[in-house]
Amino acid sequence: MAVSVNRSDMRTGARRLADVEAFTDRFPDAELNDYVNRGLGSYHQILVQANGEKYKASYTDISVTSGTTLYNLPATFFKIFDVHATINGHNEWFLPYTHDERASLLDTAGGHGSYPYCYGLIGSQIEFLPTPGAAITVRLWYVPDTAQLTDDVTAFDSLNRLGDEYVMAYAAQLCALKDAKWERYNALGNKLAMIEKQIRATVPNRDRNAPPMIVDVRGGHWMSRVAQWRFR
Repeated sequence: MAVSVNRSDMRTGARRLADVEAFTDRFPDAELNDYVNRGLGSYHQILVQANGEKYKASYTDISVTSGTTLYNLPATFFKIFDVHATINGHNEWFLPYTHDERASLLDTAGGHGSYPYCYGLIGSQIEFLPTPGAAITVRLWYVPDTAQLTDDVTAFDSLNRLGDEYVMAYAAQLCALKDAKWERYNALGNKLAMIEKQIRATVPNRDRNAPPMIVDVRGGHWMSRVAQWRFR
């Protein structure tokens, strides 16, 4: 079972670390709530950078229709980590195209076939190329934006207390910055660096079932990229 805390827990912990428990007029709950949510954003970023996508994974199915290449990304979208679809009974893994490859993929005389097999991110949309010639359903696995805490009840999965320790130290450091307590500010900065190091060491090792493996993304019909796409 995950170790969970809520916004009130982290707000209290931040006040203790900053030694401002008696100064609720100078540091009201609303201000500490903002600091806590800022810390959650920073923690979320570290988690994702450390290959912790699956801690925050979500997915959506996109109904791709013939002749349409662009589709809206989820409102909470932050980063992609997998795109695939079942085509003619086979599970196809989509790879991102580069900007230099886009013109060739849009070439209707390129002999691409009926289905897209790569994608690109364009603003708040995802583009599937070559242009679909038939309907398919594409599953998009992604990491959502940071979930901001808007009440004192909602639980936050603290990653075995590393997460809330980071968030409390982050919020406390902002309190120290406001009061220009530089010695405490620097000490909290050191604490944040230590916790971040622990997070980056812990997150990639969540699954110890097998050693990491190299994936050949150019094997089979992915070899020669654009040149191969022309004959698919």
